[in-house]
Amino acid sequence: MDSALTLSCFTWFKLGLELAATFAFYVSLTPPSPPPERSEIVKTPSSTLDWFRIAFLTPATKYAAMLPSLIEIAVVLLSRYPPEYSTQLTSLLRYDANTFISRPPAAFLLGVSVTLLGTATRIWCFLVMGQNFMFQLALRKDHQLVTHGPYSIVRHPSYTGWYLSILGICIMNLSEGSWLRASGFLQTWSGALIALAWAATNVMFSLKIQKRVHVEDGFLFDRFSIEWEEYAERVPFRLVPGIF
Repeated sequence: MDSALTLSCFTWFKLGLELAATFAFYVSLTPPSPPPERSEIVKTPSSTLDWFRIAFLTPATKYAAMLPSLIEIAVVLLSRYPPEYSTQLTSLLRYDANTFISRPPAAFLLGVSVTLLGTATRIWCFLVMGQNFMFQLALRKDHQLVTHGPYSIVRHPSYTGWYLSILGICIMNLSEGSWLRASGFLQTWSGALIALAWAATNVMFSLKIQKRVHVEDGFLFDRFSIEWEEYAERVPFRLVPGIF
């Protein structure tokens, strides 16, 4: 096979994977149903903080994680179909499309796979829960305890999917040939500060999730009592089967 054609095939294959993973990440962190009414929201000491996190921090974290991949995709497309000023733009972004054009490294493939797995887990939860899946702790009318699908494996599988999605997009964005590594962005003061703020936000989210898991367990026990106890006995693990 002609080497130029082979290179092009690998380029588009990698580009397709990155597009799929980036869109999947977007879906996994986007609420699948309308926000609850005020009367449906369960009041907790952290209700105000939860609203701020869902309204502002979650979208900011989502788009910040997607941005490096979108930059790589834009640079590659501009190099193939260069519009006016494309040279200036790619120079400003400090990323050469030839850096992207290579066989996908193992870390990149791992990141894509983990992101897609996390998103698949989240979408499974969205479908099973339907309108009852909300980012904010709330109780719909005729709310039922869901114990099938992914909820028959662990009690909080959507959070498992969240962890996988975040981990996957990080691996992909930091793999060899990525914009974050090749542009030197992380070696600048501004880049380091942005990366630190993003990491700190996700650490905060992770700690919040651990607390939220316990709050949800307590809320479900109060709401469903014996039914919840029987479910918790059948499915003892919260996030990781056989471990935690």
